[in-house]
Amino acid sequence: MITAALDQMAADVIDTMGELVTFSPIGADAEPVQAIISSTLVSQPSGMGSETWDQQMTFEFLLSDMPSTPKIGDVVIYGDTEYAIAAVIANDGRFIKCIVMVIE
Repeated sequence: MITAALDQMAADVIDTMGELVTFSPIGADAEPVQAIISSTLVSQPSGMGSETWDQQMTFEFLLSDMPSTPKIGDVVIYGDTEYAIAAVIANDGRFIKCIVMVIE
């Protein structure tokens, strides 16, 4: 009962906050899915005694909507831009959050 309620809340969150992207896992067909897209500034160690900052973009997916679990190297297309999954940073069994990098 509680699990079903939590699953429904997770689906409601992704439906409300998510944006349509195309998920293209390595070796499989691309599929449209919803993702919560975030961009934050993060500190980057420079090794030179000073700090630098870089923008980090993340895509968060509802696992039950995904054709496969996202992994490093899978591609996500948002608008006209292609992103490669660079790291999976969170997976709570309902949502999976990935750091992405622009494919140039």
